[in-house]
Amino acid sequence: ERFNRWYSTTAYFTALNIADTPITFLCCFCYVTISYWLTGQPQELERFFSFFIILLGLCYAAQGIGMVGSALIDVKVTIFLITLLVIYLNCLFTRQFSILFGSFLQSPFITFSLACVLMKDTQKMFHWLFKINFVENAMKGTVCAIYGNNRTKLTCDNDSVYCHFTYPAKILSEFDASVDIKTVLALILCYAIVSRLLTYFLVKYRIKS
Repeated sequence: ERFNRWYSTTAYFTALNIADTPITFLCCFCYVTISYWLTGQPQELERFFSFFIILLGLCYAAQGIGMVGSALIDVKVTIFLITLLVIYLNCLFTRQFSILFGSFLQSPFITFSLACVLMKDTQKMFHWLFKINFVENAMKGTVCAIYGNNRTKLTCDNDSVYCHFTYPAKILSEFDASVDIKTVLALILCYAIVSRLLTYFLVKYRIKS
């Protein structure tokens, strides 16, 4: 198609991103709406919107990083490696191993986030890994969106003798999630924009070469 000069690289890349935008938006909106309602969160539009916009930014950031990876490797090699990997994992190993291998690939982002290690529990020399990790910032942003903004005291079951996380401020303090949502969004959007720009220039370079 490029050889026939049907369209330029810029037009293709722009159309690709425009076509992906509504699908990503719709899928994220459905997921956030269902999860927000099922977990019994406050019916506050501002809180819901903050929660949604952070996760939407996370989707675009993760998608952008995936695009950079695909632009760095030849398409034929990528398809071959993915096909070979899927067959290899499904035929020779158990499902548990496949899950473990997938988790290993994601470990750099997951390790330095709220899901595994807290920044306050590590040495100061490693704090920069948490600050530049978009997954860490997104998780802190979602926690802050749900439990921040002067949220009222959480309900406690009548059968419970002690509720440690009754006060939202305790949750924010425990997970060090007292962050500025605007700053979190700015960092995530930087990941999404820079990764797409890098993908664009990588694609143009590979086409010319």
